[in-house]
Amino acid sequence: MGRAAVQPLDAINAGNVAQLGIAWWTDLPDARGQEATPVMVDGVLYLTGPWSKVFAYDARTGRLLWTHDPKVPGETAVRACCDVVNRGVAVWKGRVFVGTLDGRLIALDSASGRLLWSVQTTDPARPYTITGAPGS
Repeated sequence: MGRAAVQPLDAINAGNVAQLGIAWWTDLPDARGQEATPVMVDGVLYLTGPWSKVFAYDARTGRLLWTHDPKVPGETAVRACCDVVNRGVAVWKGRVFVGTLDGRLIALDSASGRLLWSVQTTDPARPYTITGAPGS
């Protein structure tokens, strides 16, 4: 991971916007499709990667705060139309929610990544997957 200088948003203006660059980056652990839109809450950037893994980063520094691997069984991949992607999380009242490729809805503690609960929401006998971010 690399870092550049970070400036407050009110320091950005029409005269210096062309000087903006990448503040930090990181490589995700799985070389598969990446389709998630990150969500930022209170300075923490939450995102998902392949196999429904969830990552929390300090948005200012890029430091990994925690990660959660729901351990989706590999054989689930044949059910997915579009690789083993996940398209994001929802965050609400200190919880991070993610739908998993094998049809579970999971709630994690937003501060620690600790699993709070997991519920199977699809019929495991059917070829269903969840790749979308939870919504209202």
